[in-house]
Amino acid sequence: MSTLTSVIAPDRATTAEDLIAAVRDMRDRLRAQQDEAEELGGYTEAIHEELLAAGAYHLLTPKRFGGLEMSTRTFAQVVIEVAHGDPGSGWCYSLGHGHAMSTAAWWPAEAQEEAYSSPRGYFRASQSMPPSGTAKKVDGGYIINARSPYQSGSPYSTHATVHVMLEGGDAAHPTFVHALVPEAQFTRVNDWGGDAILGMRSSGSNSVLVESQFVPEGNVVSGDWLQSPELSTSPGVELHGNPLYLGVPQTFLMTELAAVMVGSARAALDEYEEIIRSRTTLLPPRMLRSQDPQHQRDFGTAKMMTDSAETIVLAVNDVYAQRCTDAVEGRQPYTRAMDIEGFGQLVHAADMASEAVELLYRSAGASAAKKGQRMQRYMRDIQMYRTHNVAQYGQLAQRIGAVNLGEATSIY
Repeated sequence: MSTLTSVIAPDRATTAEDLIAAVRDMRDRLRAQQDEAEELGGYTEAIHEELLAAGAYHLLTPKRFGGLEMSTRTFAQVVIEVAHGDPGSGWCYSLGHGHAMSTAAWWPAEAQEEAYSSPRGYFRASQSMPPSGTAKKVDGGYIINARSPYQSGSPYSTHATVHVMLEGGDAAHPTFVHALVPEAQFTRVNDWGGDAILGMRSSGSNSVLVESQFVPEGNVVSGDWLQSPELSTSPGVELHGNPLYLGVPQTFLMTELAAVMVGSARAALDEYEEIIRSRTTLLPPRMLRSQDPQHQRDFGTAKMMTDSAETIVLAVNDVYAQRCTDAVEGRQPYTRAMDIEGFGQLVHAADMASEAVELLYRSAGASAAKKGQRMQRYMRDIQMYRTHNVAQYGQLAQRIGAVNLGEATSIY
């Protein structure tokens, strides 16, 4: 994949409706590149250029750095549209661009100035939460050594954020930090795409290798904000003056993933409808499957689940935006309990959307399971989501219950 892209500044008159419509118009082209994207491990150069030209890489970027500074609701809608065309590409876009918001929220001004002035003309950062290496303090900064897996969205990214342990601390209670590393200082490992993984093959979830690289002090921030009991400001709020950059961690993380699952379910509904409108039932009386009550019921059930999941995703982000505004304007801090509440609702939405795909896959018939069939791809993609830590529904439900009963302070 190309490492250079001509600078394309977004049209500042672009509205949320314009951007959503532009990405919706890409659906057929996203589907046409599904096979190629799976082999590449991320969406194609042509899709990358089209997303860039539409303004999708500047959606959450602060206006200070030439961005559109739109809402997380708009971000979720755009992710749904990309995933509707190709779930893996939706994951690659979501997890690559989504960190424009968290970087603007938690990194200091000097680090942001460097990051958002990337030669590519935009900022994207892959990020992975599992601890993956070390940071050694030296004059003016840190030496980073890490091999960080599952850096989703790594293709076309300008930076990688790695979660590393600070050397020299208390071995029994280590300190972990997040280091923002420019692309010239890391290597994308060729361990994603093709047959290397079951599903989400076009998500760009490559490992990232950082070998003895110096990064300035401002590029390294503490991870304490992930467990903050309440938020009423952040470095991003102070710098940009927008509650969008309050940086509430888990609600937004789950928005990134739940929106992909909703788009995946929309893609599966389209494929299922095409199947049942073109094939007949096996047993008499023979009829188009679209006329058969069982297939109608399965389609209707999956659609209700998908519609409900999308409604939850958008509603949670409306509440999220209002709570961020309330916190910044001094009415009510954004509490850990609020973050867990929004997170849990989004976990449920993603689970519903995943179940919709699984229902449609079972009902579509054995031919839909063959290699190269879209329904098979969508099922594989959903199963990859099912392996994610945030998809462990029963475990998370128990922890959320414990928190609300006062028997725990965190879901992790």
